Amino acid sequence: SVKELADTILAYLAERNLHPKRYVWKAKGEEILRKIQRAREASAPSPVAP
Repeated sequence: SVKELADTILAYLAERNLHPKRYVWKAKGEEILRKIQRAREASAPSPVAP
């Protein structure tokens, strides 16, 4: 049921938060910007010939 799912998720988060770990970002800004640019180019609509 939805309630059981929500309860399970909340229990997992409560357990996980007992011993939190700092998230360490490893990607460089330039790498992220290149990936964003590639994604934009890939999703841009193709020009249509008249």
